[in-house]
Amino acid sequence: RGLLQEIEASAEQVAQLQSAIDRQNPQDLTAALDDIAAAGDVRRALASLPDLHGGIEVVDRARDVAMNETMASALEWLAAVYPWLEAFGVTQSVSFDLGETRGMQYYTGITFKGYTAGLGFAICSGGRYDDLVGHFGPQQPAVGCALWLDRILLARQRQQGRSQLSPASVLVAADGCPALAALMSAWR
Repeated sequence: RGLLQEIEASAEQVAQLQSAIDRQNPQDLTAALDDIAAAGDVRRALASLPDLHGGIEVVDRARDVAMNETMASALEWLAAVYPWLEAFGVTQSVSFDLGETRGMQYYTGITFKGYTAGLGFAICSGGRYDDLVGHFGPQQPAVGCALWLDRILLARQRQQGRSQLSPASVLVAADGCPALAALMSAWR
């Protein structure tokens, strides 16, 4: 979202650009960049998006193409969240995809998808959508997610006999909360 602040493009051009980035299609991305006359650092940054996925090292690589405060703040936020993921021992199951542009008209911040073994598509997704609630009443920050029960059941069927049910895990995070640190230690 921060990178789009650096370009002048119509809604249609932005949609074509987002589609090319989402599909990781180099030819369509080149055509979309040509269409908006992206050049220099802006072009380099936009062209890098499909490759900015992986572990925490992606955040460091993205800093090289961050062009404004919105981008820098988003990267700092991801870097600040990562120690919480480490504390809960889930970093091996987390991947960052900075080229994910799904639902940018709807979401106002982070988006996520959840996957499981034996299934090639997400079983849940969601994100931050602060502007939505204001359409129905007072403006409120909001985060939500959808769980696709049919996909969860399909994954469970495919995993039958290959894995045992494990105890449920709960991930709770609250920045700067000493009581939370004590609870985390007790739960381990």
